[in-house]
Amino acid sequence: MKQKICVHTEGSYEIKSLTPQLSTHPTNLKNESRSLSKKIWANDVITWKLETDTTSIEGRKIEQEVFKLAFLQIGLYIPNRIVQLNKQTADADIRINFSKTDSFWTSHPSTLAFAYPPADGIGGDITFNTKNYIWTPDGKPMSVTKALDLGLISGFQNSNNKLKTFDVQHTACHEGLHAMGVPHIEKSACDGAVMNPYYNGQRIMLQCEIDYLQGMYGKKQPNATQLQNLRKRIQAGVPY
Repeated sequence: MKQKICVHTEGSYEIKSLTPQLSTHPTNLKNESRSLSKKIWANDVITWKLETDTTSIEGRKIEQEVFKLAFLQIGLYIPNRIVQLNKQTADADIRINFSKTDSFWTSHPSTLAFAYPPADGIGGDITFNTKNYIWTPDGKPMSVTKALDLGLISGFQNSNNKLKTFDVQHTACHEGLHAMGVPHIEKSACDGAVMNPYYNGQRIMLQCEIDYLQGMYGKKQPNATQLQNLRKRIQAGVPY
């Protein structure tokens, strides 16, 4: 059965219908008309795990911390708990991979990442494009020297050059919200939202997307101090 996904690109977006090639554990879902898939996660505890990381960020712990922050922000506003599972444990609702070999990158090279909304099988899974893009915790340009050291490029290039990178923290939150069922929110409706259809580097959710998320899952009022501290951590970024 085909499932629809929103694909995240630098300057545009598309809704694609893909046939999942992998299956995960049986999922507990309930109907929700506002979700991308018309379903949301029904369990009190929603699980995620990082299956593969990216060579453009040295150290798997950095990517894990990025996604912890993304799901902490999402989880602050809803009654469901969103918890991390280790790679070795039982399957998770949301599985995260950085991939060079996904066939989608060949036919759609401008796609930065995609996520399936809640559903059986591959529902909830997030995949980042490492074939065509370099991911960093801050989205700042990377020196050619560092890119060579990391094996991201080969051959001689001017050592003064800088390579464009993309902010994994922004995209983690964007795709994480898709994995919860939240669709894109047009710029005209809420400018500067994480869920605007194109890459904009925003990391902090605006009220428009919080309202959409809570409309599906219910409301939880975050502790003001906890929220302020988390926002500071997200804006500061994960050191690397």
